[in-house]
Amino acid sequence: MPAADLYVQPRPMRKLGVRLEPLEQEHIPGIKLAAADGQLWQLRVTSVPEPERAEDYVQSALAARAEGSRLHFAVIEEASNVLIGCT
Repeated sequence: MPAADLYVQPRPMRKLGVRLEPLEQEHIPGIKLAAADGQLWQLRVTSVPEPERAEDYVQSALAARAEGSRLHFAVIEEASNVLIGCT
């Protein structure tokens, strides 16, 4: 049995105007935009990819989900339906 079958399958969650969606390839453009806001990748208190590394970041997240070790989510502001970050 693959490791991913042993874990809860990710699904969207909503609360307080924010929606968490399982991170997917389709979120890459939004991650690029969110990451470019203020050069967040230079902060030591968070883990943000440089915009040009967003695709690698998502690929790594999807690989971790497939092996059952982590679940990453896109953070969407519900009012604007804009990706504002990820977990």
